[in-house]
Amino acid sequence: MWKDEFGWYDTVTTYPYGRIEARWTDQGATCLNTPRVDYNWTPLGSDAFPDGVEPELDPSAGWCEVRPPMCDGLKSDLEGTHLISVNF
Repeated sequence: MWKDEFGWYDTVTTYPYGRIEARWTDQGATCLNTPRVDYNWTPLGSDAFPDGVEPELDPSAGWCEVRPPMCDGLKSDLEGTHLISVNF
């Protein structure tokens, strides 16, 4: 589920039990909690990421330079970003 800055699409407030995955700008995630591949496990996700995505987000593993900080605040608050994605 996601919500954009223009209010064109908002499924975030429809489902009150979702948890923030990330807030996004055109440069990527500004913060990240549990990635959707780890939160909503599927056979395809298991094939693509057998150990889950979280271990690959460790900068020492060489996958990314810096893992975005954890998201906080309300899931309905974009905090100046373009959109927010929510796991449900």
